[in-house]
Amino acid sequence: RPSNLEADMAALMSPDDAFRAFIKEEIGKIEEQKK
Repeated sequence: RPSNLEADMAALMSPDDAFRAFIKEEIGKIEEQKK
């Protein structure tokens, strides 16, 4: 398994929190591409 910080953080979060963080990140990427 990937032993990166993101995976460890996701393991600590509840599924809802992890999902929200993922969506937030994806939206951030899309916003960056729009510029």
